[in-house]
Amino acid sequence: MSEKGISNVKFADRSASFEYNPYLISKEEITEVIKRLNIEFSDVPKKMGIIKRWLLKMAKENSENFGNQGIDCCNVNAENKKS
Repeated sequence: MSEKGISNVKFADRSASFEYNPYLISKEEITEVIKRLNIEFSDVPKKMGIIKRWLLKMAKENSENFGNQGIDCCNVNAENKKS
């Protein structure tokens, strides 16, 4: 808590969570503080919700079907008329 920008630290069941002001201290700076204290840790991402999984799946399918270019309605209509 002596680091400027960290407002709260919670420890529970072999985990720690930090509340911090990103304008005063970055996630990378917090990581460096933890390393200086010789504390081993792993950054565990939060679980994705059903909507986020659905959106990521839809984005992947769109990328596979249309590539990485933007969709142009004129090109899509022209391709549909050819088939």
